[in-house]
This record gives sequence, structure tokens and C-alpha cells, in this order.
Amino acid sequence: KPRALITAAGEKIEASLSARALSGRAPFVQTINANVKNSKMLANVKAVNWETLKEDGSWVRVMRSETVEQAGVNYTAQIGTAGSVTYRAVLENKYSGAVFYTEPLTLTAFDVPSYRVKAPGIVQAGRPVTITVEADEGFDAVYSWRIITTGGYESVSGENSPAFTFTPTEIKNYAIEVKGRASAAPDTPAAMITKTIGIKAVNPL
Repeated sequence: KPRALITAAGEKIEASLSARALSGRAPFVQTINANVKNSKMLANVKAVNWETLKEDGSWVRVMRSETVEQAGVNYTAQIGTAGSVTYRAVLENKYSGAVFYTEPLTLTAFDVPSYRVKAPGIVQAGRPVTITVEADEGFDAVYSWRIITTGGYESVSGENSPAFTFTPTEIKNYAIEVKGRASAAPDTPAAMITKTIGIKAVNPL
């Protein structure tokens, strides 16, 4: 056989990892794919094993059972509670035993907040009104507020605050929107819980 073919057959089999989504609500289930760079080298793969990163910086094999290692070009990861887990794939060449480690990929599971909004239904125009949110005890969340207007939205101060104060200047119905997400969650629509509050401003007595 030509020497070039033998060399290629025994080389490290390079691959990269991909997943449809990198974060989601806990429990988060996502399939990670190991994409071999050169598809012709697929036939030379002895095994594709999977590893997770431990807190001490070392890697440990993902086990299908107590004695059997997880193997295959795809791995369906399951993260039961909020947090992040980092994975990598290990590809071994069946001809030479050469091993390639992919760049790691991190998946994150997050919780979504459960909260209630406290606001008066009717207020007097020209007087400040405060709206507050009450989240479940011990839940660390961030909030953003905005006033819904006929033209769209009016962003307001009070970013990340569980309370918002504004002064209605007109006699009309106001709509206030609050978005809440866990402070550790990514700033994505899936992590948000949005609520809208209606407040009626009336003539001061």
C-alpha cells in the first residue's frame, strides 16, 4: 500500500461538538453530536467515548452503566437541576490507537422564577406609585421593567430591582410589564417569565 494511505489511516481523528441548544429549563435534555472533520476517517474510529469535567479540573468518563462506558457519535445529556456541565468526546483510531480530544462544550440548565406582583389597581394621577414583586423565598432573580405605550415600550430605570416606582402624569389606564429570570440563567426568552399589570390613574380628589 502507498505509505500516505497508511499514515492517514493511523492519524488522530479530529472532530468538533455541536448541540441544537446550549441552555434550557431544568431538567434539560440535549443531544450532543461529535462531528468528524474528515468523513473518510469515520471508518477508522474504534470508539467515541464521552467525558465530563469535574470541579478539580480532571475529566471522568460518562458511564452507561456501572461497568459500561457511554459510546457513540451522539450523546444525549441530561441535567436534572440548575447548573452547568462541560462535556468532551474522545475519539480513538482503531489502527494506531491515536486519541483525539474535542474542544469542550458546556450545557446549562436553569430554573425559572415563580413570582407575584403587588400593585394598586387605581391610583391618583400626579402621585408616585410603587409596584413590587415577591419571588419564592431563597430564589435569586433579576427583573426588568417597562411601561407599555401606544407606540411600543418605554424602558424605565429600576433594572434588576424587585420594585418599580413611577408617577402617572395622565388620567388613563397604564400597563406595566415586568420580566423576571433567575440571576444565574442566560438572558434569553426561554428563561424569562413575563407579567403585565394594569393600573388606572384617576383625577386627584
